[in-house]
Formats: sequence, structure tokens, C-alpha cells
Amino acid sequence: MNMRATWFLGWLLAAALAAPQLMAQEAAPPAEPAPADDSEILVERERIIDVRAASALVRAVSGRAQSREPLPRFNVPLCLSLAIDDPERGVLIGRRIIANARAAGLTIAKRGCRPNALVIIREDVRQWIIDYRRSGRQFIGRMKRHQVDRVLRSRDPAYAFQDIEVIVAGPRGRVDRNTRKNIRSAAVMMDRAASAQFTPEQVADYITLRLLAPTREMDEVAGRAPRTILTLFRVNAERQAEMSRFDRTYLATLYRLRFNATAMEVAMTTARMLATDGGR
Repeated sequence: MNMRATWFLGWLLAAALAAPQLMAQEAAPPAEPAPADDSEILVERERIIDVRAASALVRAVSGRAQSREPLPRFNVPLCLSLAIDDPERGVLIGRRIIANARAAGLTIAKRGCRPNALVIIREDVRQWIIDYRRSGRQFIGRMKRHQVDRVLRSRDPAYAFQDIEVIVAGPRGRVDRNTRKNIRSAAVMMDRAASAQFTPEQVADYITLRLLAPTREMDEVAGRAPRTILTLFRVNAERQAEMSRFDRTYLATLYRLRFNATAMEVAMTTARMLATDGGR
């Protein structure tokens, strides 16, 4: 784990906890929560019949990454910190995110770990981000100003940041099968008023995907494509009560294939798994 990245993430968390209306006692949910009951990870069993549509949706969700390049992911244990101004809701969201991560195959760091994943839910979070940057302090990891600006142009009232390290082993710095992309640190910051209209499960599931995987905002998906929790904030979309089977399969595929699986491999494996499991 890059210590500089985790230090900056912790610095940001400290600033968040110092902000008005944030409850410090909810900053760090248990790193080792009680095992989730089945209700935390139930997935609706819609039938997937269009493999091409499923594969295309993976590519769309991941931001249309280059097919032969690896998709970024966490390659170290996940250490989650929260800054949420509703203590009871914060506990539910934190436990659900941890349960989701475990179900996808991530290792959860032990209590007392240095944070590498941060969730903030607060009033007018966009303006808070802008004010924080104006203070001159470093943001998430080594993210450049233009990268943060791009995130701030999001349509959803949620802002996902990932500090990604590219390790190239090929000659002349070329991307090859030994290249990997590590998520060194990540954060999702959401507006409290917008999140309040959804259940803690919906909010946690949306955050899980934005935090742990390469994702982008989604409009309503095509009729034959699988559903996804990423359309949660789309007004006319079919909102999901929780992560769809597509969402969970995509996340599990990303973390159970080899650490530098390409975008094409993740897309095709996800589609095949959905098709194989579709009748169950």
C-alpha cells in the first residue's frame, strides 16, 4: 500500500469529521462486523438471455475501458472509513458495504488499519468538496486537478474518486499482460438530501460499486440488458431495491479473476456467468 496515498486519504477523513453536523463516532464502522445474514446479500433472480447485451453493459459500466487493458481494483485489504451525519443509518450502510465487499472476494483489513476507502454523506457535499480544494489541501491520493474537476461534473448527487496506480512491466512502458492497475485509495461523497430518499441498502449497494470497481454514471439501460443499481439516481429509470445479479456478478468477476484481468476478460466472463446462472 502506498503510504502517501493512505496518508492523504486519512487527512481528508479528518477534515470531514471536523465539519459541522458530522458524527465522529460513525467515522469507522467495525472492520470485522458480525457475519451478514442472508437478507444482506439476496439478489433478485431475473433471467439473463442476451449475452451480448450483458457484455456490452459491463463495458459501458466500466467507462468503456480499452478491451486489452486491465481493469483497476483493490489489491490490498479494504479499510473503510465513514463520515455520515446519521449514526444509525451510517452503521447500516457501513456494514452493508463490508458485507458486499466480502461477498465479492475482497479481504477486509483488521481493526486499526489505515483507511484506503472513504464514504462521506453530508449536506451540500459538492460545495464542501469545492471549499476543501480552495483551502489548498491535497485531495485524494495523487489525483490531478483536472481529474477532480471531471468528477465534479457528475450528474448524480454522488462523486466517486479513485486514485489509480498503473504498474507497467512491459518493454518501453507498453501495456501487456503483466500490467496491472491498483486502486490505491477511493472515496464516494454523496449529498445527504438526495441519499435520504433511498434505503440504506440501496445507498450502500450504489456506493459499493462506485467505490470498489471502475464504474460511471448510468442512464436507463437498454430493454434486453440486465438491470443495475447504478441507475439509482435516474428519474425515469427502473430503480433497483438492491444490487442486481449483474452488479454482483460483475464485482465478483473483477475480484476473482487474476489481479490484472483485462476489460474484455471481465466482460465476457461476467456475461457467461449470467447466462449459465440465468435459469436459477
